Amino acid sequence: MISARLRRAVRSIYDAHCGYCGVSEVEVGAPLTVDHYQPESRQGFDALENLVYCCQACNAFKSDYWPADPALRLLHPLRDDLGIHLRQEVDGRLTALTEAGARQIERLHLNRPQLVRHRLNIQERRLEQHAHAEMRRELSRIAQRLKRLEERFERDGR
Repeated sequence: MISARLRRAVRSIYDAHCGYCGVSEVEVGAPLTVDHYQPESRQGFDALENLVYCCQACNAFKSDYWPADPALRLLHPLRDDLGIHLRQEVDGRLTALTEAGARQIERLHLNRPQLVRHRLNIQERRLEQHAHAEMRRELSRIAQRLKRLEERFERDGR
C-alpha cells in the first residue's frame, strides 16, 4: 500500500500529469493513479523510482506488463529520453522512431483518438498564445510610434 506521503511525492514529481501520455488531473477532472513501473505482481516495490503517476487508461493498458527480456520493457517516463523514441506529428499522432517507441505506442494506445485530440488542443493553445504575444508586441510598437508622433506634433506644431 502506497502511503499518502509517497503518493504526494509521485504526484509532485510528475506535476500532476500522466507520465505515459501527458494528460493532467485538470484535464481528466480527477486525481490520477500511481502505477508500479515494475508491477507488484512481478516483484515491483513501493519505491519512488518505481512509481509513475498515470491516468486510468494508461494504467489499464500497461496492466502488469513486465517482459522477461529487459530489452522489451516499456520506456520509463523519467529515465528514458522519450524524444529519441517518439515524435509527435502535426496531425497530433505519435510516430515511433525506435522499436521501443513502437512498443510504447502500441502497449499504451498512445494514438487513441482522445489523446490525439488532446495533443492538437495543446498545439492550438500554444499557437494562440504565440499569436497573442506577437499582437501584444505589435501593439506596444504602435503605441510607442504613436507617442513619438504625438511628441513630434507637439514640438513642431507650436
